[in-house]
Amino acid sequence: MPKKKITHEPFEIKDCALSAIATGQKAQNLKELRDNIETVVPGSIAYHFWAGKLRPRFDDPEFNNDFAAWSRHALHDKVLAE
Repeated sequence: MPKKKITHEPFEIKDCALSAIATGQKAQNLKELRDNIETVVPGSIAYHFWAGKLRPRFDDPEFNNDFAAWSRHALHDKVLAE
């Protein structure tokens, strides 16, 4: 019986890096947010919605995403933030 050649894969460390790329767009109120959502790249929305779950948050652990934190602190709207 022929010997089976054993190959080893090199050891790799894989990491998840969330890199924010500034779009230059910002919103000061809900109308500006609505208008910008129509033109911003979808990855930007995903980043602000999901990245908080993947990176440590010590500044405001009450809110699950950047939109909720923005609603509470910039708009002072606790109901919308929840």
